[in-house]
Amino acid sequence: MTVKPTIACVIRTLNEAKYLKETIRRIYLQEGVHVHVIIVDSGSTDQTVQIALDMKCIVKTIHSSEWSWGRALNVGIEGVDADFIFLISAHCFFPTNQELLKAIRLMQNLDVLYGQHIPIPDVDPFEEFELYQSFPDEDFVDLSYDAIFNGRGVGISNACCLFRTTVWHRLTFDESLSSAEDFYWALEASKLNFRIAYSSQIKLYHSHPLDIQTIYKRWYFRAREILKLMHGSNILRMNLKRRILLKARRQFPVLFSIYVFYKDYSSMHRFFARHHYIKVSHIWSFLLIKHTAVFFANKDYYKNQMDVRYNDTFAIPRFIKKRFSSLEASMDFVQGLTPENIPFH
Repeated sequence: MTVKPTIACVIRTLNEAKYLKETIRRIYLQEGVHVHVIIVDSGSTDQTVQIALDMKCIVKTIHSSEWSWGRALNVGIEGVDADFIFLISAHCFFPTNQELLKAIRLMQNLDVLYGQHIPIPDVDPFEEFELYQSFPDEDFVDLSYDAIFNGRGVGISNACCLFRTTVWHRLTFDESLSSAEDFYWALEASKLNFRIAYSSQIKLYHSHPLDIQTIYKRWYFRAREILKLMHGSNILRMNLKRRILLKARRQFPVLFSIYVFYKDYSSMHRFFARHHYIKVSHIWSFLLIKHTAVFFANKDYYKNQMDVRYNDTFAIPRFIKKRFSSLEASMDFVQGLTPENIPFH
C-alpha cells in the first residue's frame, strides 16, 4: 500500500471569518494526501479563531506588534511534523479535490513549487489583469536565481506554495520584511541550490474586493521592499536594462513614474480589449492609485523614512481617495459574493 504524503497547510489570518470556512473545507477534501491545517492568527475580532477550532485546526496566535508576513509563517511552521508545507491565503479556494495530489506528483525532482492563481470572476478586473500577468498558463517554468532577480520569475507567491519541510529547516522566512517575503525567500532558496518551479497545473482561486487601502498598501510595500533588494551587492547581478531603470528611478523619479505608467496603461488597455469592457477613465483611475503609492514608496525609501508598517492605516492623499470613490461608484462589481458559489469539483 502506498503511503500518503503528509502536508501541513499554514494559513495566516486576521478577521477572515467570511471566507475561512470554505478555504479549510476544500483543503480537507483534497484526495490522495493526509492534511492538517495550522492557523496563525494575529488578533482577529470576528469569528475567525472559533471557526478554525470548530474545524479541528491547530491555532497559534501572535500579537499584532510582533506580526510580519515572515514571522507569521515561521511561527506556523515551527514544530511541524509533515513531509511538506503548503502555504495558502485564508481567502483562496481550490477549484478541485486533486490540486495537492497533482502538486505532490510534480515535486519528485523539486524542492519548492508555486501554483497558478486564477481570479474569481467579476470581483476586481484590475487584479484579474495582474493575475494573468504574474501567473501565466505555462505547464512548467524552472525558476533560477537570475530569472527571479531579473524579473523573469513568474508565480512566486506564498498564497500558493508547496515545499519540502526540510527546506524550511535550512531557510526560514525573513521576519523583518513588510512585504515580498516570498520573493526574498525564493531568491535565497535558489542560492542554496534548491530547485524551484512554477506550474499552472496547480490552481486556486484568489481575489480581493476592490479596496483603496489594500491596493495602496500592496503597491507601496511591494515597491519599497524591491528597492531594498535592488541595492548593495545585488546590483552586480542585474542585467543592463534593470541597472538603467534603477538609476532612472532614483535620479528622475517623475519621468520614471510616467514611463512605467504608460507601459502599464498599454498592457492593461490591450488586456481589457480582449477580456472586459473597461472604460479608459477606469484604467487611468486605477493606475493613478497604484503609481502614487509606488512614487511615495520611492520617495520614502531614498529619504530613509521606513518606519511605517504594513498593518498601519495609511494617510492616503485626498485626491486619490476622491478618484477611487469615483471609480468605485461608476463600476458594477459583485458585492454579495459567497465562496460557496465558486466552482469546485
